[in-house]
Amino acid sequence: MQNKEVEIKELLNILKRKYKIIFGITFLIFIISILINFFVMGIDYNAKVKLTVGNINSAKIGKDSTKMYQSIIKSYLGNDIERKMIEKAINNSKLNVNVEDVIKNITIDPSVYSSTFDIDYTNKNKNQAIDVVEAVAATMINDGTEYSKRYGDITNVNMEERLFCSKKAVINQRALNVVLITSIGFVLVLGIVFLREINYDKNKIGGLEK
Repeated sequence: MQNKEVEIKELLNILKRKYKIIFGITFLIFIISILINFFVMGIDYNAKVKLTVGNINSAKIGKDSTKMYQSIIKSYLGNDIERKMIEKAINNSKLNVNVEDVIKNITIDPSVYSSTFDIDYTNKNKNQAIDVVEAVAATMINDGTEYSKRYGDITNVNMEERLFCSKKAVINQRALNVVLITSIGFVLVLGIVFLREINYDKNKIGGLEK
């Protein structure tokens, strides 16, 4: 117990002696993290739209309608089909964007236990973000209608919510990155300083004993 108290006092003494270095380096990490996340990387815009599959003959589907919706959406969003659809959307819209970049930064995810799915795309250019999402949504509406004919009762894919574009979500993520990097940096600096000072004190004591 006494040894633990000595160790705690020793650590507190180190913190008292070196707090300027610890907090100074941590603050530097904080500033560098902000510069990288918000200035070097720039602020991205996030464009999003929600689509829904409909209409459906409830008499035939009954209680399993939600499961069927999910099955159709997941089938429709197979990797190969999704890629071809995005390529088609970009080519048809004649947007000046790289298809691979779009594929890397776009997500098309079904909502859990519903007939809807979200198209979510991030780009540094606000107008380009909106144009890409609109192009992909239009292609999904057109192609989805053809695709759904195989299932008989699914007649179309409609736009459910108006497209919106925001940078709030991206900023929140960047802010979280700053907090995480700063916290990790603080812990690392604290550990390095403590180890260095403890070793220095031990060597100092060893030198005096000699």
